[in-house]
Amino acid sequence: MEVKEPSEFIEHLLRIWSEIGMGEAECCKRLNELRHGVEEEFQKTIAPTKERRDNLERELRSLQAGTDRVAKELGVEDPDLLNDLDEGHLLGQIKEVMEFKETLEEKKKDREEKIVAYLGHIKSLADLLAEDIGQRFMSIGGAYTEARIEELRGEADRLEEEKQLRVSAVANLVAEIGLFWTTMAIPESERKCAFSDVILSDKPGAIGLERKSIQALEDAKMELLTEKERRESIRNEKMAEIERIWERLKTHEEDREKFITGPGSSLTIEGLKQVDEKLARLREVQKERREALIVGLRERITEVWDAMRVSPKEKAEMFPGFYNDDFTEALLEDHEQFLAAAQGRLETLKPIFNLVDHREKQKREIADWDVRKREWESDPDRYKHRNFHKMCKEDERFARMRKVLVPKTEKKIREAVGQYEREFDTEFRVHGERYLAILERELEQEKIRVLEMERRKREEKETKKNNRKKRLTKKYQTYTPQRTTKTKSRSNPETNP
Repeated sequence: MEVKEPSEFIEHLLRIWSEIGMGEAECCKRLNELRHGVEEEFQKTIAPTKERRDNLERELRSLQAGTDRVAKELGVEDPDLLNDLDEGHLLGQIKEVMEFKETLEEKKKDREEKIVAYLGHIKSLADLLAEDIGQRFMSIGGAYTEARIEELRGEADRLEEEKQLRVSAVANLVAEIGLFWTTMAIPESERKCAFSDVILSDKPGAIGLERKSIQALEDAKMELLTEKERRESIRNEKMAEIERIWERLKTHEEDREKFITGPGSSLTIEGLKQVDEKLARLREVQKERREALIVGLRERITEVWDAMRVSPKEKAEMFPGFYNDDFTEALLEDHEQFLAAAQGRLETLKPIFNLVDHREKQKREIADWDVRKREWESDPDRYKHRNFHKMCKEDERFARMRKVLVPKTEKKIREAVGQYEREFDTEFRVHGERYLAILERELEQEKIRVLEMERRKREEKETKKNNRKKRLTKKYQTYTPQRTTKTKSRSNPETNP
């Protein structure tokens, strides 16, 4: 249907009225009446339509507000659905908003279930661990966002991890305390804490995971550890004395091992009692054999002194108790301590004594060779012997030993002795005399010996020369020729001087 403009409609109506001869006043009257009727009819039609539009707008805004609230709780941005306000578009927007709201409500319900489950789990763990988690993890709090769910999941994981740590800690403490009880044979009446083997159960005696429960176990463990260390200290002290007495009495290894692996390794009251009884018996045996033990130690000390070349005077100064005949326990301990110290000193001096022994060996070999050499040189037929060249080589070897090897050994001795004397601030003595002084004295004696040998060789040479002169003089005095002529007879060699 074609709808004309109001101005065209009025012009058409006025033209018809003019054609039928209606006056201008009548036309104006009827036109006003017509306008009034149209306005009344328009008012009757537009009022319900506007009211319906307003109702739709209010419904839409209410739905939008509810959707915004749910979206805010879920942390979702709501799309703008109020772009147009005409009736048809409003109905579409209302439908779209209702569908979107239903989607959000479903998502909210799903998240609410997860949050409630996490909150319940967190509360049960917090009650189990006796932890204060705060109001934030006691209720939903009006937020159903993914961040809230992640926060609750993180808290649940933290509490679950804490639970596992405490379960492990309690289990370890229970095992350690039980081991202490078994090791020390603690009777039931003296156990200051009791618990069942089942952790986190409803049975009587079950262990909780509260911090105070774990601390109580820690305290019980530390108390038992202190008691164990006390018993170990007592046992080790007595076992050390037992082993010292075993060493003195030369007890068989089988008997020692049997006691060490038996009562000697126990921390029970009964085991410690057996250790006490064993020590008392050994002390009695040691008391009976104390004199023999001291005599044996003196023999070993004498061996060490002999190895160290100690003079009798030094022995009395070093250890006066060596000559004491009052065989007490204190004297026995003094002998043991001195023997240990002397053995340590001998071990320190062993490299030096090795050098000293090596030098003395070299000197003895040289002295033996000098004797053999004199016997060899006194033999007029030595040049005819088949070992003549071997003897010559030996002479060269011992000459090198005298001039090179012995001085080299003496140099090493001086360096080692000097280092020892500087380090320990004491003299290195052999048979009561400082060894460096012995070296100097023997060096001077060697110089004197060399000079004496050179003098003897010169005297022997001079003696041989004089003896030869005497023989020649005596011989030529018997046959003195007459020098009357200048011509010498060469036919008789005896007359030719």
